[in-house]
Amino acid sequence: MLKHIFQALLVACMVTGTLLAATDPFVGTWKLNQAKSKITGEQVKIEALVGNKYTIGFGNISDTLVADGTDQPVHFGRTRSLTIEGPNTWKSVTKKDGRVLATSAWTLSADGKSMDVEVKGTRPDGSPFHTH
Repeated sequence: MLKHIFQALLVACMVTGTLLAATDPFVGTWKLNQAKSKITGEQVKIEALVGNKYTIGFGNISDTLVADGTDQPVHFGRTRSLTIEGPNTWKSVTKKDGRVLATSAWTLSADGKSMDVEVKGTRPDGSPFHTH
């Protein structure tokens, strides 16, 4: 009996996670519009996992983050936080040794078909950068 209850709960959690992923407008593969950028060939892939967790991939590098605003370890000895600021807006902060390297604002269009990413930060030489 207890086994059947746990199985039913597991199935309910899996179905709920799948439904949430299907309605999350950020989930999917985003291709760079090269006509509007100087960067070429970049793709961002966002996958929803269980709960408020996402895998975000850039090329062959990916990080798994909980969207709760906390600093979490990612590649190259850095940390990244991910905050959902609204239904179409995410904020990400990348740090190294506690120092902010970059702050990103990810905004979806009203129709959910395009995403704008604005990044502000500091280069290793200390000079600022701003990409859009």
